[in-house]
Amino acid sequence: SQYADSANLMVGGFYAPDLTNATEVEVLMNSGMDFICLNGNNTTANWAGLGQIFNNFNQNGMKILLDANKGSNPDAIGIWSDVLGQYVSGWNTDCVIGTDMWDEPTGTDQIDQIAGYIEAFEGAFAGKQFFANLMPNYYWSETFTTDYAAYVEYYADTVIDNLSGQKMMSVDSY
Repeated sequence: SQYADSANLMVGGFYAPDLTNATEVEVLMNSGMDFICLNGNNTTANWAGLGQIFNNFNQNGMKILLDANKGSNPDAIGIWSDVLGQYVSGWNTDCVIGTDMWDEPTGTDQIDQIAGYIEAFEGAFAGKQFFANLMPNYYWSETFTTDYAAYVEYYADTVIDNLSGQKMMSVDSY
């Protein structure tokens, strides 16, 4: 792959303790975490808390990926574009590095769906990171018969190659 030598490691998590608590965010930062994927379904019900979360992350130098998870939430781009527009007027959203569009796509059909969101994402979140988290290789080899390298390569060719901004690939490791 053309991306073989362009690796940087970022450590992140998908769920976390009370992120409105600055001490909890500091603990995450001190543990080596670079970012947290913030779940929109839980957070958007508490707009005031979301502002505090942004403040805590900015103060601690941590980053946030907004969890769109298009696989289970078809209107996620709309939810988060509202968050980054109307609802965060006056909030410092520098900590927001992008949006997690899908967690663990299970094949080429879902990867094709992910690629279909690129244009809408880049229109709503110019300059932000488009992110999808791939299946872990050990789970893949136990569950699917297709080659894991072909799965990753298909994602790179179909999604990564079509992004205009920074390119990022993620896999779980439990």
